[in-house]
Amino acid sequence: MTDLHPLQSYLDRTGQKRADFAEAIGIGVPSLSRIINRKQNVKLDLIERIVVATGFAVSADDFLTVSPPQRILKPAGQGSGSETSGAILS
Repeated sequence: MTDLHPLQSYLDRTGQKRADFAEAIGIGVPSLSRIINRKQNVKLDLIERIVVATGFAVSADDFLTVSPPQRILKPAGQGSGSETSGAILS
């Protein structure tokens, strides 16, 4: 994922430094960096602190990483007889 995390966008817009924001929400800069780089899952209590600290400019939805499946497994026995049962479709 190459797009800018909404939290980083917020920090850029407001001119806040990561160190100051991390301190305000009670975590270290390395943890904040991993969150912004989408390399660390965030627990609900921390999401709540972030949302409040940003004045609701960043939402809880910004921390969801759900994406549509890339490939779908077709159940066995469906489709025409020429298809392989349980084939992965692209």
